[in-house]
Amino acid sequence: MTTSLSQRTRHSLLAAFLVLGSASAASSQDLTTSWISGDFGTLDGSMISISSSGPPSSLGSFDLSGPDYAAAPLFGNTQCRGYPTSESWTATFSPPISNLRLYCVSWRGAGGAPGGTNFVFDRTPVVLSGLTGGTTVTGNTVTTTDIGFHSGILEFSGPVGSLTCTSDGICCSAQALCFGSDGVFVPLINVTCDPASDHFLGDYVKLNDSSFGSGVGSDLHIDAKDGPSGEFGFLLVSSDGSANLSVFNGVLCLGNPQGRYNPQVATIQGLAQLNSLGQFDANGDLVNIVGTSTSGFGFDVPSELPFSPSGQVITPGSTLYFQCWYRDQTPPLPSPGSSANFSNVIEVTFP
Repeated sequence: MTTSLSQRTRHSLLAAFLVLGSASAASSQDLTTSWISGDFGTLDGSMISISSSGPPSSLGSFDLSGPDYAAAPLFGNTQCRGYPTSESWTATFSPPISNLRLYCVSWRGAGGAPGGTNFVFDRTPVVLSGLTGGTTVTGNTVTTTDIGFHSGILEFSGPVGSLTCTSDGICCSAQALCFGSDGVFVPLINVTCDPASDHFLGDYVKLNDSSFGSGVGSDLHIDAKDGPSGEFGFLLVSSDGSANLSVFNGVLCLGNPQGRYNPQVATIQGLAQLNSLGQFDANGDLVNIVGTSTSGFGFDVPSELPFSPSGQVITPGSTLYFQCWYRDQTPPLPSPGSSANFSNVIEVTFP
């Protein structure tokens, strides 16, 4: 059975979450799932949706304070999702969860399948505590071999946007799970719209080396590399990275609303930090020529956004898309800057 969230359902779940609040945790650092039903819930501000091969699941309270959960204990009445050992499932997390913890509650060994049960994940787990005596972890596979019950905590480094577990169990015996987090957010930067279109020198501009840690504004620093020497460029931003529009020599991948970190917008809004204008040097690196980069290259993204109306800012947990617009030439080569092009895109989730 596959379960999906409609827009109305998502709104209802969010409303329910505001009423119910977060599930209690053993400390402010150890967070656990606040379940709305057996297939939907929230964790540290992230919506959880589970689709599975089994029947509708149920919820029950379990003691997750014992030695099997010593690495990140929860309380004795923690609510968990009960389901058959034979069930395969996929959980999605929106936005992604950093350092996702999976609390395994009484997972079956030989009681789930002759000789033991294999639980195969689509990413590699690390055992934080428990899961001893007849449990082995090899790559992405957790195998429970003896006839007893197996409990403990698995952690998946992240951010984790989805997690799939495939079981070869054949028995209907029940076990349970819940998800947790250490509450530490890891900013996410993904490269999309890649490769971009080549410029007249036969390469394309890349934003791949962008990172957090600038200490300025949003803390994000964007570097643009492999550009055409001598040409000018600046950064664009949007909350939509799904466009695919051919413009000049390249492809614009940002949808609307769209903002430009350029001199005109900085002047209109009266904020010099909204200007990212730069010029590519002989090495193809975008040199910032307006004083908005502590390194002298690229751009230190401010908290303020160059959107209209003004006054909009980057908020924690928000996802934005950035692309570099730059001057290009069209063969046969006329004067510099006679055309334009676009870099690849970075998708950024902010802390």
